[in-house]
Amino acid sequence: MLGIGYPTIIPDNGVNAMDVADVDGVRLKGLLFDAGTTNSDTLLKVGLAKTAVSHATNPTTVQDVFFRIGGMVAGKATNSLVVNTNNTIVDHTWAWRAERDR
Repeated sequence: MLGIGYPTIIPDNGVNAMDVADVDGVRLKGLLFDAGTTNSDTLLKVGLAKTAVSHATNPTTVQDVFFRIGGMVAGKATNSLVVNTNNTIVDHTWAWRAERDR
């Protein structure tokens, strides 16, 4: 998935913004994940559970992907990024979290 102009993905109702299957060759580039107002466990989850499957010949890549919790709205998320897929390359990410006064 290639985002043109950094599209913003915001989850509704506390779901994960994006779950990626544990398969070969996934490419995620140029995306912004912004937490919604209901707490999400994870904004981006790569691989639903830890496995022993190797993707060494065709790895997953996460490049130029940004995460924002508490940006434009009082967003809530427990995790920005969880990587369960073996042989995942993560390059140039930015994770920002703002805590508001309670």
